[in-house]
Amino acid sequence: MNSALLFKKFHRGIIWNAIVYTTEKLSYLMVSYTLFALLNTQFFSLWANLNSIIYLTLLWADLGMRKAIPLFIPRAAHKKRSRDLLSLIIKIQFFALGAAVIILYCTFSRIAALLSLTLSGTTILLTLLLLFVEGLVALARLIFHANFLHKAFNITNTVVAIGEACLNLALIIFLPKTLVLVHALLLSRIITASIIVIISCTIFNHKTQEVSQGVSMRTSLLPYEFLKHSLIMWGGITSKSLSERNFLLPFFTYIFGPHVGNLYKVANDAALLFQRTLIKTIGTVDTTILAHAHMSKNNSLLFTTFNHLKKTITLLIIPLILFMLPVLMLRLFMFHNSVIVQDSQTYLLFILLVSTYIIESFLSPYERLLEVKQQYISLFIAQLPYLLTMAIILSSPTIIYTHGFIFTMILIQSSRLCNAYLNIRLVKRQYQEQIISATQNWNIGHKIYKNIQARIKPVTKQNQR
Repeated sequence: MNSALLFKKFHRGIIWNAIVYTTEKLSYLMVSYTLFALLNTQFFSLWANLNSIIYLTLLWADLGMRKAIPLFIPRAAHKKRSRDLLSLIIKIQFFALGAAVIILYCTFSRIAALLSLTLSGTTILLTLLLLFVEGLVALARLIFHANFLHKAFNITNTVVAIGEACLNLALIIFLPKTLVLVHALLLSRIITASIIVIISCTIFNHKTQEVSQGVSMRTSLLPYEFLKHSLIMWGGITSKSLSERNFLLPFFTYIFGPHVGNLYKVANDAALLFQRTLIKTIGTVDTTILAHAHMSKNNSLLFTTFNHLKKTITLLIIPLILFMLPVLMLRLFMFHNSVIVQDSQTYLLFILLVSTYIIESFLSPYERLLEVKQQYISLFIAQLPYLLTMAIILSSPTIIYTHGFIFTMILIQSSRLCNAYLNIRLVKRQYQEQIISATQNWNIGHKIYKNIQARIKPVTKQNQR
């Protein structure tokens, strides 16, 4: 696959990711803030924590698939081997989801007691069902996106997300603001997720013949390499999840109680509107495009693609920052009357999370390059300061009590930025010359292209006359 076709597929994937994520996130925020305003603290805490438990469990049950699938599906060169790899992936994921459901069922009462959640048998059943079907949705998304089939999957996802949002708002309006509403919202998501899975399976069967077969290469060790990469990435993903919302929300609920946990969720949701807009717009396309370039065995193409990825992310960040600044000023001006920013801590947390999320997103291509090059030792070295920080915080909760909530979040986010900075240093130390060479070659090629275009235009005009 040449660079022009690769970049075309990359940009198409970004556009479709932006459409589906914007629709999903706006729908989710609308439902989340409506529930925050209407439900009492107990029931909103239950709904928020159940969502966090589901998606945190999915992350841990993922076994690193979200990192491995976009990298290794392009390497499955021949159709038979591609199907074999897909079969292996599906079997592993079904086993992991089944194990996750059983483990969560066995530990649910303990988790509920720690977080002071009131659960019924129906609540547990709906949560476990949602965990399973959401895992299938995540798997379908990864497989479609790894094959650059963003449009096919995302159209389905967007239509279903709009329908789900309308259904949820109707449920919120007409049902009593009790446990019944929480159950109805969980059931609504189970139904819509099941619809996505069924439609996706049907579409993929029709699209199989259209999927690119890639470049022929030796794949005898592919399953072993896939499992090795998946498990190593699983370790990194699990450690990173300890500083993200789905873990910190139950953690802060346990430490401070549901009131602080609810405020953290609302502030974090607002911050994630900016970060996730960028991250989900990129999705797994960054790993996929680097994997295709790396598969070509052309270092120049790989590092040209890397530079193109950095440039694209920069262009995506600029409008986010321009949009964010007026929002921050407006929040500051309306500070005492704001529904979302209820006190100074929540506002400071929002600014801290937005700033660090955007910086991390800007520096993410360096980590993706190390992952595609399978530089596992470098990735581990870069994570060491972060791992040490999280180990200290989680093993000594007195730090949170002694120094306060905001200080703890500053410590956590600083360690994540340190991780991103070390990724840059390690990439530059190993690949600086190749990156510079690729940049120079791209600039020369771009100038030649412009010169050719400039010469063609006058000739075209003369012929038209």
